[in-house]
Amino acid sequence: MTDDPWVEQWRLETGMATAWKPGGDWGFLSNGNHIAVYDKNLKGPTPIQIYRMVDGRPTRTLDLPSPGYIPWGINSTSLFYARGYIDLETGETTEDVWGKEFPTFISDDLIITCSDSRITCSAWDMSNGALSLRWSQKYPGSKARLWQNQRVGDTNSGYLKLQIDNTIHFISLSDGSSHNPQDSKELPTFIAASDGWIRIDRITQATTLSPDGARTGSFSMPSPFSSRYSPLLITGSGSPTVGELRRAYESQDTSWAQTSVSCASGEPCTLNGEPLSAPTDGNCTSSGLDIGDIQNNWAMSPDNRFVIVKRQAAYDQSTACIIDVTKNRTYERQNAIVPRGDLIIAVEGATLAGYSPTQRE
Repeated sequence: MTDDPWVEQWRLETGMATAWKPGGDWGFLSNGNHIAVYDKNLKGPTPIQIYRMVDGRPTRTLDLPSPGYIPWGINSTSLFYARGYIDLETGETTEDVWGKEFPTFISDDLIITCSDSRITCSAWDMSNGALSLRWSQKYPGSKARLWQNQRVGDTNSGYLKLQIDNTIHFISLSDGSSHNPQDSKELPTFIAASDGWIRIDRITQATTLSPDGARTGSFSMPSPFSSRYSPLLITGSGSPTVGELRRAYESQDTSWAQTSVSCASGEPCTLNGEPLSAPTDGNCTSSGLDIGDIQNNWAMSPDNRFVIVKRQAAYDQSTACIIDVTKNRTYERQNAIVPRGDLIIAVEGATLAGYSPTQRE
């Protein structure tokens, strides 16, 4: 679309020998203020490069030696790998803090690590780049899923949904205790609300849960194959409540939502009841917008004009669907990450491109 309001602000030639591809030889992460580019094979004396945003453009500040592991995640101060983390400003490496555990949840002020057998998980408070142990707990089972773990509530008193083997645990972030474990063999979908969860089983059956996973109710949902469904619902304060999501999923009542994307199989989606135009390749149409992927993976631009949705975590490369709520239009950037609501970084070959929205007159 020629009137795309997301304009390329900069290009960064990574110097990598091959074009980027999923599962390829190199990767990149960003927290919005820093970009880490790394060789997954950890070849050469400095396989990790750190760039800092200076006057809106990336400036190379660090060339780092291999820590022995590829980067796993990033927050506002540090780059994390299996056995430690690197300060993004100084390049200082902190190793063997969590022993044989691996990072499984990363935020600015809380890191959760878990071992991948004989399960032990630990919570670490992070302040100014330094860690201190909050708690360490053992759990039954032999294999913890190390990523795609959702949270309800804040990092002090909320709960983390953690899968171990075929069981979902709701872990108290205050003390590590496990609450209301649930079987997950049938691969249920969990939607995180502001005050709890909705568990969706067999497409049309759903259960409402409190933050600690306790059952609070159940309801039936119309089949998404024969009726409209709402993959994205946002209130004026952000994430909806369990009750609000239930109204939308059970009876298609979205009158409470500030932003409501509604879709139907084989038909164009709508935004707040009006047709929503989208590219035709399927990534950002009804066939590509799924409740389980989208509702918990969105970012809002600072001026509330754009909602960016992705099917994976913000720092995983996938298609970013950019919804302009003022014009009912959708734009996209493929192979992209969304470190902030006003910054999308996409990869084209071995080049990174940064996009930000133009200012309205």
